[in-house]
Formats: sequence, C-alpha cells, structure tokens
Amino acid sequence: MFLKKKKKLLVGFIAKLMVLVITLSSVSMSVPSVAEAASKPEISKNSKSVLIGNRYNLNIKNKIKGSTYKWKSSNEDVATVNNRGFVTGISKGKAVITCTIKTPKKDYRVKCDVTIRQPAEEFEINNKVSILNVGQKYNLNRSLYPESSNDLTSWSSSDESIATPNSRGKFTALKEGTVVIKGTTLSKKSDDVTIRVVDEAGIVTTQEELDEFIGSGVGLITVKTDEEATFSIPEGDYGKQTLVVDAPKGEITNKGVFKAIEIKNISPNTWYEQAIGNELNVSARNSRIVVDNNATVSIVSNSSNLNIVNNGVISGLTLNSSGSVNIEGSSTTPVPITANTANAEITTSVPVNMICNQRITLNILPGAEASTVEVASEEFIPNVIGVGNITVIIGTGENATTRTIEATPANNSSSGGSSGHYHPSPSPTPNPEAEVNTGEISGRVTAVSVVTGSAIEVVTGSAIEVVTGSAIVAMPGVNVRILKYDGTTVNAALESIFTNPNTIVTITDENGLYSVDELDEGSYVVVMGKSGYKVLIQQTTIVPGASTVLNGLLIPLDEDESIVNGYASGKIINALNGQQVDSSLEFTLKVYSRNEAGLGALVLTEVVSGGKYTIQLPEGYYTVELTDNREAVDGVTYAKAISNLVVLGGSTYEDQDIVLSTLKTAGQATFVLTWGEEPWDLDSHLIGPVEEYEKYHIYYASLRYPRDVDHGDLENLDLRLDWDDVTSYGPETVTVYSPVQGGVYTYYVYNYSGNYDSTLANSGAKVVVTTATETMSFEVPAGGEERSWVVCSFDSDTGKITPINELVDNDFSNTIEGLVEG
Repeated sequence: MFLKKKKKLLVGFIAKLMVLVITLSSVSMSVPSVAEAASKPEISKNSKSVLIGNRYNLNIKNKIKGSTYKWKSSNEDVATVNNRGFVTGISKGKAVITCTIKTPKKDYRVKCDVTIRQPAEEFEINNKVSILNVGQKYNLNRSLYPESSNDLTSWSSSDESIATPNSRGKFTALKEGTVVIKGTTLSKKSDDVTIRVVDEAGIVTTQEELDEFIGSGVGLITVKTDEEATFSIPEGDYGKQTLVVDAPKGEITNKGVFKAIEIKNISPNTWYEQAIGNELNVSARNSRIVVDNNATVSIVSNSSNLNIVNNGVISGLTLNSSGSVNIEGSSTTPVPITANTANAEITTSVPVNMICNQRITLNILPGAEASTVEVASEEFIPNVIGVGNITVIIGTGENATTRTIEATPANNSSSGGSSGHYHPSPSPTPNPEAEVNTGEISGRVTAVSVVTGSAIEVVTGSAIEVVTGSAIVAMPGVNVRILKYDGTTVNAALESIFTNPNTIVTITDENGLYSVDELDEGSYVVVMGKSGYKVLIQQTTIVPGASTVLNGLLIPLDEDESIVNGYASGKIINALNGQQVDSSLEFTLKVYSRNEAGLGALVLTEVVSGGKYTIQLPEGYYTVELTDNREAVDGVTYAKAISNLVVLGGSTYEDQDIVLSTLKTAGQATFVLTWGEEPWDLDSHLIGPVEEYEKYHIYYASLRYPRDVDHGDLENLDLRLDWDDVTSYGPETVTVYSPVQGGVYTYYVYNYSGNYDSTLANSGAKVVVTTATETMSFEVPAGGEERSWVVCSFDSDTGKITPINELVDNDFSNTIEGLVEG
C-alpha cells in the first residue's frame, strides 16, 4: 500500500514537471531574441536631397545572408535607381525610392523620400549686416540664381555661443563677440557674413563709433558720454534703428530719419533737427531743439524745461509733463499742441493750436495772438496771460461753444485780472483709491485745403507731399477705425479692421473732433479715411487712466487722379513644409474689393508664378483668391486659398504671404496656423476622435499616428504634424490624412513661449481649415493671458467644421482625461 501511494506521488510529480518544461519552452519560442530584432534590414536614409546629375548610394543596413534586393523609383522622370541602390537625379521634383528585401525567412519593404534639386549657379545672402545688439533677432535670408533653383541651403556659425542660425537663416544674437555665419548650398555655392555683436544698448562714445553703427544693422544705438562732444548724423533712412541720446554735455546735428529717437540727456545748448519725419521723445531735464527751415518733426515732451526754436514745421507737440515749454522761431505755421498733464506752462511767440486735456498756463507773446485752444469742458480752459485775445472752443459736436478769452498781462497774472479774463473752476481732485484700468483716445482730423498762399510740406506715412497754396481745415465726417493689435503686425491688424468685431468705429463731428473712451491698455492701429482723401494709418498706445491724443492730417487726391496706387507682394507657401511652392507652378490670382459688407467687385485677374506675387492696386483693402491652374488631383494640386490684402498709396506692403493646402478627399482636413512676430512659438494641437476613453494627440512631441509609420509615408499615416515652426509667423500645419475612426477631432493652439513677450490674444494668430467641401478661417479672439485657443472641431464623418473660438487658461490638453499620445 505504501509503495503504491509513493508510486502515484512520483507519477504526479513527473507529470507536473513535464507541463512546466513545455510551458517554458513555448514562452521562450514566442519571444524573439535580441539578435533577431537587431538584424532587421533598414535603409540608410529615410529622406535625402540629391542634385540633378548626381548619384547617391542608399545602403541597406543589417543585411541578411541569402537575401535578394529589388529597387524601384516612383517617378523615373525625376530619379532613377539601379539594382545596387544608387539613386541618380534626373529632374527637379520628388520621388519615393523603394527596396523590397526577400530574406530566407521574411520579406521587408523599406523606402526613402528623395528630393531632386536644381543646382544653384549663384548663392547670395540678402540681408548682410555688420553689427547687431545682444538679444536682437535677425533674418539673413538668401537668393538663389537662377530663381528656378531649389538647391538646399545649410547654415553654419563659427561660434554657436554667439549666434546659431536655423534652417532658414534666422537667429538671435546671444552674446557679445564676432561671428561668421555661412550659408552653403548642396551644390557647394556659398556666401558668408561677419557680424559683430555688441551690448544690448549699442553704446557709442565718439563720432567714429557712431558712424560705424549707423546703417550697420544694429537695432539700438545709444550715444552715451559725460564728455563735451559734438555729433553729426548724416542724411539717410535709418528706419530700422532706434537712437537714444544720453550725453549731458553733447550737441547733435541730425539729418537722418530713425525708427525712434529718445533724448534722455543732452547739453542745454542744442539738438539741431534737419530731417523730415522724425519723432523726438524728450525726457532731458533742460534741452533746446532747433527745427531747421527744411525740417518736419513731431515732439513728445517729458522734459521739465524744453526750449524750441521752430524755423520749419512741427507736425505735433505732445506735453506729458508739468514742466515749462518755450516756443519761438521764424515759422508762422501754427504748432499743434496737446497738453495731457496739469500745471504745464507754455510761453510762445508763434501761433499754436492747442488741445487741453488738463488745465495749464498759456503765455501769449507778440506773434502768437492767432492761437486757438480746444477743451472738453470749462474746467480745462487754460490760464491765459500775455497779450491779445485767443479763441477757445468748449465741447464737441452740436453742443460746442466758442468763447474769446482776453489774456491777462503777465505782470498782473497773480491778481484778479480784467473782466475779460475767464476764471475756470479748479480741476477736481482725483480719488486716490479709485483704480482706473482703461484709457481714452481723442483728437482732431484736419485736411489740406487748397487756397492762395505759400506751399507747405506734409508728412503722411513715409511719403512727403508738397501742396502749393494750402491751408489746414477741420474735417467733419471722417471715419475713424480703432483696433488693438498688441503682439502682431500692423499688416495683420489692417487685414481684419473692416471685419474684426473688436474694431471701434467713430465719425468726426463738424469740428473734426472724435473721442473714444474705456479702451484697454495696449497698442492700437488707427485708420482715418474719407472719400477724396488718402487713407491715413497711425499707431498709438493706450495707458490706463490717461488720455491719448492722436490728431490726423488727410491729404487730398490730386485733381488729375482718382486713385492712389500702391503695391502688395508676398510668397506663395506650401502648408506642408513651410517653403515656397515650386516656382514652375502657375496660379490664377483674383482680387476683390473689400468693404464693411464683405466681398466686393472683382478688380484684378492675373496669372502668377515663381512661388511669389506682386500686384499694383489702388490704395485700399482687398480679398485675394488664389487657384492652382493644374488639373485638380486630390493630395497633389492645391486647394483654392483666400486671404486679405492691404495696399497703401505710394508704398509696397511686403510679406503678405499666401499659404496653400492640397486638395482633400472626404474625411480629410488640414489646419494651417500663422501669427505675428511675437510670441515666437505657437503650437498646433489636434485631439480626437473620441471613443470611450481614447483620444489621439498630435503635436510637436507626438508628430504622427501611427507612430511606427515613417513621417513621410502619407499613404499609411492617419494624422501628422506636417510642419512645426518655432521662429514666429508660421505656417504650422496639421493634417488628418485618414481618420483613425469616424468621429470628432478638436484643434487648438497653445502659446508655448509663455506671456513674456506677448500673449496669445495679441499674437495676430489666424487658422485656416481646409476640408473636401469647405474652407473656414478663424482669428484669435480678444482676451487676457490665456495660453490656449480652442479653435474648432472637425467631424470626419460629415466633413463639417464647427467653430469654437474660445481662449482657455493653461494647456487645453490638461483638461482632458484618458489622453493617448498619438
């Protein structure tokens, strides 16, 4: 009995042991070895550029003994491949090189996307500069000759700690030093530029240093010295440079036109202005500005003591401090003055046309008796002393009244004065606890009216007009459009100013006056226009609790002209790669007039090529429609694109690029994002579709779905981030090639840069969505410091785009549960 029981136990143990051995054997057989996984054949390059006429060997790595290799080109008119994998470039274009590998155990298929490029005969860096500031961004740009060349350019730096250009030649100067940046094409044509990076302020102390910096490319020049010195700035257009003067013993004669001029410290003797079109921001405690008889200038004063000798034209004088201003000179043209602060004192011997937003003292000397003053209410009527009478306009519109104020003799100004002197009630004391978060803007629009008299010069934009026999008159009925544009370009704001729901529209009254209050802090573009006059476009800044005064001077059209022509130009960009389209392609460009009602009449039809366009049109706002002239083929030819254009008389507005997406089939969609210079990096995100708890997320860290499909294999990809732009402007593109499953996708934009330079709401961002049946455009809505813009949803079953257009805090994807990275 005992032996039988022992035998049964032994048999059971052996049976269990056999089961364990079989199980372990099956597990070991099901797991591939590390050696087997590592031996999978791979192609040496997934993508490659080859010049026409050149050869390149596409090697196979991890070859397996006993295998056969069959090579094939998708387009032998572009590139051929022999049985050893050598690719030869035949003509400009793209082809897919495929190798089918038959091994003793398994077949493999590998491929390489090949771009055949036309060699450049010449290569040139367009924007060569010699000096830049630390922190300054710059785009070198480049030209290839012939223009049909699509040669590939690579950029290198002799010292990447100073500057490292990206693939498009853009870079930021990182630290002081000298660096050589070189661009080299695939055909070995090259050009380089040597750049010295100086301190952030661009400090110069001598005339020699100043001469070196002017026109060099450096964005900011600061003249800073405590020594006695005289500086002379030659005639020239320095519109990309800002000049700051911090030289308490320095005298400057200026003939150049700058982006901006700020006078912090200067000798009390003189700044001699001999240029046309500058704005001087004066904060020096004690300064003297002499305006030459051929000069035109505007002045913003934050000075405690400013002396002006006006022998030319002062287009505007704005007082933002309570100091004293003395005006004299040979010019008899009235000086337009806006007083924004109380207790300032103006003494003048030339006529002034004043707008008083606060109560000041106005001392009228002989020669200034024809001065006029405008005030919103009686409390701002100035204390007028000196000689003669002045005219005061109180209020605006139908309720405005006119009063003549007799000046009190200067030596009696502290007494009760004569019966003709007006004593306004004291200005109300502001409540120190009241917090004001908005500002206001007001001003007067005038125009040049032809009368008998002498010629005057008028500056409008960058053009200088000479109108013979002219006078300045108030302009009623002028349309004034105001739009906030922080963080984007003026072009971007102008493109939408007629249609943007945030545009504020007002009309000047019979005295040419306008006023808008409760404006948020920020930068604004202001467009003033009236039939028969050239459009005036200006920029200004709103400060909380302050009143900004912006006057306008309209220039009439000449008698022999009914229109003023300007130019618009830009590149035609492929949304999939951010590059210009093939220069051999032709497009039909149609331009329509644009007004407050939307699309107007067709005004121009033109065929353009070369990957760019330039058109001449009357000054105004337009919508352009661009159509690919090739026979329509889904995924090959481009879908019709619609974009807005701005044209200004006598000017060329460049970089109004048009971005194109390829035609889509049912269920497909492309989302194209563009924006302004700041923030520098906005990111596209696509989430969806939703089924239970899985949501696929495509963005810069998850470029495609499925992940195991090559980025260039559009036939087998479902979702892809086609192009990721990290250096401002865009385009950045996401495409649904084949819906993962029927359902709804959500597209949103995230401000990766943060709110350091600008906010998403102020970026000027636009998104164009193209499907098989429609194209829809979105503009970022107004907001605060939100980081995400949820733009729209796309239903891949119906092809319908549903607008959302909402700003939300932080990253929108963080609010979604169960998110699966694509």
